[in-house]
This record gives sequence, structure tokens and C-alpha cells, in this order.
Amino acid sequence: MKLRELIWIVLLIGVTLYFTLGKEKQTDFGFDEKAYQRKIDSLISISSNNDKIIDSLKNDNKIRQEKIVGLKGDLTNLNKKAKFYEKQYNEEVSLINDMSDDDIVLEFAKSFK
Repeated sequence: MKLRELIWIVLLIGVTLYFTLGKEKQTDFGFDEKAYQRKIDSLISISSNNDKIIDSLKNDNKIRQEKIVGLKGDLTNLNKKAKFYEKQYNEEVSLINDMSDDDIVLEFAKSFK
């Protein structure tokens, strides 16, 4: 009987220690809710600032794209003018090349009268 009582006492002490020490370990995680909330608030603030920067960059990009469209239109107009002047220049060069030396001298003299 003494062995049986000893086993029951050891078993009760073991169960008691298990639940006592086990509960302390379960409740003591070192969880600081306020610190985590501050971290969450900080990350939300950073995210908000990043969203503002993204919106600003998108707006800046939109303005630059509009300027690019305008400059492409100007470039197209300048290209048309350049082709017109190139055609005019080629016609004048062709006209001069078709003239004889005497005709060139005569036209040159007429321009100074």
C-alpha cells in the first residue's frame, strides 16, 4: 500500500507542477500590445506617406506625358516645314544647275541693279 500511495503522491505533485508551471509559461509570452500597436500605427503612417508620394509621381508623370504630346505635335509641324524648305531648296538648286554660266551671271547682275 505504501508504494501505491507514494505513486499517487508523486503523480499528484507532478500534475500540480505541470499545470502550475505550464500556465505561467503559457501566459508569459512577453507580448506588448501597445508596442505592436505603435508599430502598426507607424507602418500605417509610412504607407500613407508612400501613397501620397505615388499620387504625386503619377500626377507629375501625367503632366510630363501631356507635354510630350504637345512637343510631338510641334516636332511634326517642324518636320513638315523642313520637308517644304528642303523641296524648295532642291528646286532652286536644280534651277541653278540647269542654267548656263551666262544666265547665272546675268541673273546675278540683275539682282544688283
